[in-house]
Amino acid sequence: MGRRGMWFTVSAAAVLALAGCSGGGGGNVDRTDPVAVSQAFVDAVAAQDSGAACAQMADEDGPIADGDAQACEDQVDGFISEFTEEELEIFGDVEVADAAVNEGGSTAYVQDESYSADTPEDARMPLILNLVDDEWWVDIDVLN
Repeated sequence: MGRRGMWFTVSAAAVLALAGCSGGGGGNVDRTDPVAVSQAFVDAVAAQDSGAACAQMADEDGPIADGDAQACEDQVDGFISEFTEEELEIFGDVEVADAAVNEGGSTAYVQDESYSADTPEDARMPLILNLVDDEWWVDIDVLN
């Protein structure tokens, strides 16, 4: 099963961070809310906006640095290109309803049951978010 199939058949992990990624939109995301960050990531993928997606992402060192923004966007563009237009349209109907925060409070998980009942089953992707300096970010490893 390819990356696209895995994305649609199992939940995906991640939300990309805006602060630090200079190329995209999505600057009004409430970083204290892992659900809002997750929704911003999913919306950016649906809109095929790699800059906005990268604006929701971070690695273990924190948000994507301005100097790494283009590399992130190129990687997201490659990720998005694996989806058909029909599949991308499905993402327009995705609604993240919840995120489970681990006991330590540093990681949040968006899983199948974290989506609204109206979200198509094949568009429920697992996301992993990390808390960095009191802000939630989608783990950049979601693209791997």
